Amino acid sequence: MVSFHQQYEPWLQAMVVVAKRYRLDFSQEHVRVTISHESESPRQLVLEDMARQPGMGLRFAPADVALIDPWRLPLVAEFTGHQVAVINRMDSEGNISLQLSGEGGLEIVLTRAELAARLVNRVVLRPLESTPDARVDDYIKPYKKSWFWQLALKDWHRYSEIMLVALVANVLALPACFFPCRCMTAWCPLSPSRRCGCCLAG
Repeated sequence: MVSFHQQYEPWLQAMVVVAKRYRLDFSQEHVRVTISHESESPRQLVLEDMARQPGMGLRFAPADVALIDPWRLPLVAEFTGHQVAVINRMDSEGNISLQLSGEGGLEIVLTRAELAARLVNRVVLRPLESTPDARVDDYIKPYKKSWFWQLALKDWHRYSEIMLVALVANVLALPACFFPCRCMTAWCPLSPSRRCGCCLAG
């Protein structure tokens, strides 16, 4: 009689292969401890909890070989005799490469017909965290104390141009300090009640 842990060990090995494909790291011993407390739970619930440990979601799909294509790989397949395998690759001729649990990562190649004759369940494992959306990253960023300086120094190279223009303008204004003008007030001939000023260089 197969023990509870031996029943789920092939599934755990398959999840390890898929998790490495998505660069997810987790402790296998932690998964074993977790499932030891769920001996009375339904099998699907136990498998979902096992997949959640490395950060993956698990869904059972129809056992239809026609639905297997390279865009949906990797997939986990359950065969007759409670054998579990990970489907890794598929060529243009329909040959399917898979790794059986318990064989140390060695691969075998089956045709669609051979796979369909033994396929019992098709299981989809995908990471729970999706790819970040660049359109909303700027709105959901955490608060940073240096946000002002990041904005102020973003175009720092333009500040040198502004400083150069300001320096030239002030240099051109220096003669007015050393050569002041004499201002005289005269009555405007067009409107005697208004004054108009003129400056003569001293």
